[in-house]
Amino acid sequence: MQRSHSFTRLKSWFAPPDRLDLQVARITSGVVMLAGCLVLIGWKLDLAILTSVIPGAATMKANTAVCFLLAGISLSFQTGKRTRLATRIANGCAIAVSTIGLLTLSQYMFGWHLGIDELLVRDPAATIASDPGRMGINAAIDFGLVGIALWLANRQEPQPERQHRIKLDPIAISQSLATVAGFIALQAVVSYANNDRVFYQLSIFATEMTLQTAIVFVVLCGGILALRSVGVASQNENRGWMRSFTSDLVGGDVVRRFVPIAIVVPLVLGWVILRGYQAKLYDTNFAFSLMSISLVAILLGLILLNAGILDRVDYDRIRSDDRIRSREERLQLALEGANQGIWDLDLQTQVVTWDDRCKAIFGLSPDVPLTYAQRIDMLHPDDRQRVADALTIAAREGGEFVKEYRTIYPNGTIRWVLSQGRSYCDAAGRPTRMSGTMMDITDRKQAEAALQQSNRKFSAVFDQTFELIGLVSVAGVVLEVNQTALASIDARKSEIVGKWLWETPWWHTEQLQQQLKDAIVTAASGQLVRYEIQFLHTSGILTTLDFSLKPVLDEQDRVMMLVAEGGDVTERKQAEAALREGEERFRTLADNMSQLAWMANSDGGIFWYNRRCFDYTGLTLAQMQEWGWQQIHHPEHVDRVVAHFQHCLATGIEWEDTFPLRGHDGEYRWFLSRAIPIFDGLGQVVRWFGTNTDITERQTALREIEQAQANLERRNQELDAFGYIVAHDLKAPLRAISNLSQWIEDDLEGVLTADTQSQMTLLRSRVRRMGATIDGLLDYARVGRTDAKIESVSVAQLLAEVIDSIDPPPTFTITIAPDLPTLNTKWLSLFQVFTNLISNAIKHHHRADGSLHISGRDLGEFYEFVVADDGSGIAPEQHERIFEIFQAVNPQKRSDSTGIGLSIVKKIIETAGGTIRLESQLGKGTTFYFTWPQR
Repeated sequence: MQRSHSFTRLKSWFAPPDRLDLQVARITSGVVMLAGCLVLIGWKLDLAILTSVIPGAATMKANTAVCFLLAGISLSFQTGKRTRLATRIANGCAIAVSTIGLLTLSQYMFGWHLGIDELLVRDPAATIASDPGRMGINAAIDFGLVGIALWLANRQEPQPERQHRIKLDPIAISQSLATVAGFIALQAVVSYANNDRVFYQLSIFATEMTLQTAIVFVVLCGGILALRSVGVASQNENRGWMRSFTSDLVGGDVVRRFVPIAIVVPLVLGWVILRGYQAKLYDTNFAFSLMSISLVAILLGLILLNAGILDRVDYDRIRSDDRIRSREERLQLALEGANQGIWDLDLQTQVVTWDDRCKAIFGLSPDVPLTYAQRIDMLHPDDRQRVADALTIAAREGGEFVKEYRTIYPNGTIRWVLSQGRSYCDAAGRPTRMSGTMMDITDRKQAEAALQQSNRKFSAVFDQTFELIGLVSVAGVVLEVNQTALASIDARKSEIVGKWLWETPWWHTEQLQQQLKDAIVTAASGQLVRYEIQFLHTSGILTTLDFSLKPVLDEQDRVMMLVAEGGDVTERKQAEAALREGEERFRTLADNMSQLAWMANSDGGIFWYNRRCFDYTGLTLAQMQEWGWQQIHHPEHVDRVVAHFQHCLATGIEWEDTFPLRGHDGEYRWFLSRAIPIFDGLGQVVRWFGTNTDITERQTALREIEQAQANLERRNQELDAFGYIVAHDLKAPLRAISNLSQWIEDDLEGVLTADTQSQMTLLRSRVRRMGATIDGLLDYARVGRTDAKIESVSVAQLLAEVIDSIDPPPTFTITIAPDLPTLNTKWLSLFQVFTNLISNAIKHHHRADGSLHISGRDLGEFYEFVVADDGSGIAPEQHERIFEIFQAVNPQKRSDSTGIGLSIVKKIIETAGGTIRLESQLGKGTTFYFTWPQR
């Protein structure tokens, strides 16, 4: 409750400042100990002024002074720091005080003489009415009460409360005992004021209570009441019936205001009226009337003053209520705007009080009652223990409670809640309730999750990219850097972040550092900066970076940071250098090559020529680019060339053509033009590269070759005709000679001698040999000039036909390997080769029972055949000569050998692309090896 200015001023009059009661208790303990010490000093030094305030009156006894000293010590230790030793000393002194008082009282009651009255000093003033050195009976009663009160006040904790027992508060009992003792002492003071011995000397046989003793008792009892309870002082708790005096509430203010008046005014008024009565200024009736009227006036004044105070308090309360109501309304509006609810938890009953917004946050209707356990059960299982522990700690330690947790709606929906609150304690410092606010933060948590996901993606991209990236403040301090950048210089993030960017290892020269500083200033003004730098990579390679500084703007278009990015372009730079070098080499090669080179776009427009083109044509690039090359083509060929070139452009096939081109001298020369398409990664033609080769001399040579070939063909035809004519003209007389010799032999049968017949037979054999020679010459001339079709030939089947046509003697053995191939070749040519080799082996064998073996092996493109016999063999010096024409091995032994057969075989094999060789020695047979193309 907020109090008005008048109430605050009123409180400042009567309400003591914080812990003033303990200060009063400390001062009181000092006064009491000082009084006791002074009296003891007076007894020791025999100073009457210290033992009795009133000269000639009773003195404060030594044991009374001792009790005051012990009581002051006990009170002093209860106002200081609480330790075990201090507690024991305070309790010991209190028990000693009470014991002395009770023992003295027992001496009065039972007539004992325990010897404690003059234990310290001897009292010389022994009288009939009092024992020497013994305190008064009312003083003994007060010390017994005060000792017990001090002992009870020193209790640190109240007695545990038990069922079926009356609850007793030791502090209240202590305050009650101190109050009784104080009233006894106050009565003695009043008796001294009114000169009435009945209140300070209870019996003529007892020692009277001295005035200073009564005053010190009043002070001591006030100190005990001000003490409240040191055992719970740290908790600022007011206990016992004295709490009304020490309360900070309005009741405490009223009590502190009126109690002094209620005590002092009647005493003063009674003393004044009594003095007037004793002076015989008025009689008894008037004195009582004056006393009554005065008390009525005093009570009315107190009532009116109290009413005024209560009115002001009520007025302040109404104003405070209005302010509170206004603040509550504003609070409700603020809570509604923030979607917050208010909750309260009674820690004793475990009842939770929620407003409608709190229940709505938990998905509940407004009329649903809740307990603490039900609230905990509505939390997500993973959050229950954590929230319960936090609530317990906040309730036990009196701290704040701030937690974010998940709640589960009755329909299973999960929502995030932020709950804040604190605990509140009772007067004893025990937590009694907790209250606070809660709000639905699901949207915020989802936004945070999305932000975290975005940050994770950013971190993944930031750290996994191959680019060197960093965030830099406008002043040039590194704020963040990715792993790629750190790895490039083998550094840790802590070594880079927080440093000036130009002090990092990437900028290793003063020139680079100054360049970077200038770039940062430019980028901080909002401009993009980009240039290349070089630094030494951890791999030892001088690395080139494409470096840039990009400003990042806020919503007001102010630069808030810079993004430093560096791409490793070392390989690109090397590739560019290699490309430039390659282009230079290409241009050098292209400009110095003998051909005319050119490049065209995908649409056929030529955009580049080598220097040879310009040298030959005498034109410039501007004259010949795109389709300007048509002007140097011969008019009779240009249309054909353009149509052919456009067809290649449309189909993407390689270009090849021959045509004449006009030179700078106006002469046309023939060129062979070839071009290939160049494709991109998608298979699209991006350009054409072509060359034009001068083939004028080759064309002339081709024409000459064609003319020579034509002449050769004509001569071959003439030779064939001549051969046929020769064969016919030569063979006709041979046939006539053979027939004539046979006719002569037939006509002269029986007349011719044996020698003549032998000569006739020899004549006919020579004629047949001449005929075979003529046939061999014809066959040799025809080799390579006859057109025969290529077909699939089974070698095994061909050999069977060859053997069948030769018809070898039955005694001659011919074996053929089983794995001979099937070839795509000319059947007749291969038939002639095997016929000659097999017939020669049979014809020249020296035995009729000879043998011949035919085999082969695959050599890839060729197949090697082997024809081996077991004949008489051929001398090594004859191996090369036998393949020459008209060279027979043993012409003297075989009259029918023409010496042409192996020449024909060799020519057929070499014409087909193969080779032939032999291995032979005399008496060991002969083996022919020849290769034949498989296709």
